[in-house]
Amino acid sequence: NKFYNPSNAVLSIAGDFEEDESIRLAEKWFGGIESIATETMILPVEPEQTEARRLEVTRPVPASAVTIAFKMGSRLSRNFYDCDLMSDILAGGTSARLYQNLVKSRKLFSAVNAYITGDMDPGLFIVTGHLLPDTTPEQGEAALWDELDKLKNVPVSDYELNKVKNKFEAGVIFGELNVMNKAMNLGFYNMLGDMTLLNGEIDIFRSI
Repeated sequence: NKFYNPSNAVLSIAGDFEEDESIRLAEKWFGGIESIATETMILPVEPEQTEARRLEVTRPVPASAVTIAFKMGSRLSRNFYDCDLMSDILAGGTSARLYQNLVKSRKLFSAVNAYITGDMDPGLFIVTGHLLPDTTPEQGEAALWDELDKLKNVPVSDYELNKVKNKFEAGVIFGELNVMNKAMNLGFYNMLGDMTLLNGEIDIFRSI
């Protein structure tokens, strides 16, 4: 009753329809529902982390894995876009750095990935990989740190940067061809509270 009620809902309509008729039907089916004053969900803030934390787990699994995770900004922060772009530079397909360097060239991993959790609140930037049988966890971790250090210390080439930006822009544009995606995006950015991002995120990526 506090949070899952029509007062917190977003109705998105997309497609070939008569605007006046859609508004009439929306009012018919939703207009009579009483609006409930909603409470603000206040979640506790995680204490500031001042040093690295490690966890080693032993389980009967097909392959060992190494995962490194970093704190990152919220969905509306500039840091979100920086981290999203960095994850694609590292692991945006088989032509990206982690696959080319650690799977294909050095043959340390069977699979590698880098991604962001995409939370509305501050989330995580994650780099992970499944080790080949002859690779120790220590070797795998060191190799991942090597790639992170390169990303930190060596400027990304214009070709590499533009490749990732073009991929993002193509995904956004082709996604707009789908009516369901249009409706989902309208609802999502309205929920975020910044509708300008619906058509503005390509420019943000281009500016990085």
